[in-house]
Amino acid sequence: MTDKPRNWQEDMNGCAGLPPTPWAWVETDEGEWIEDSNQEIVIGSECEYIFDDLLGGNVRKEAFMRFMINAPEALPYWLQQYAELQREYERFQQVAKGWNDDLTAAESLIQQKDADIARLKARLQDVSTV
Repeated sequence: MTDKPRNWQEDMNGCAGLPPTPWAWVETDEGEWIEDSNQEIVIGSECEYIFDDLLGGNVRKEAFMRFMINAPEALPYWLQQYAELQREYERFQQVAKGWNDDLTAAESLIQQKDADIARLKARLQDVSTV
């Protein structure tokens, strides 16, 4: 794993040009592969290796295959969801700033009114002592 932070646009660009979905996992006596909707092999086990060698002993092959089959649709979907939520968050920040500005103005007005009330009370006290 790298220390480089993920970049949304790079991840989204990486989704471009993927073979058409849906993908399917095909397992026969001759081998295993993932094929696209045109029944063209996207990832396959060939004579040089088998998926067990590629994945190592700690990865469940079926889970990996499900992940690979779903990733071409899932990743762009969730990247778009993230982008939409990011835009909503930015809009909310603007609205919240407006609310904060309104609150600050209201607090200032309350302070002015409190000062006016204090002055009026002081005058009333002066008048009543006369």
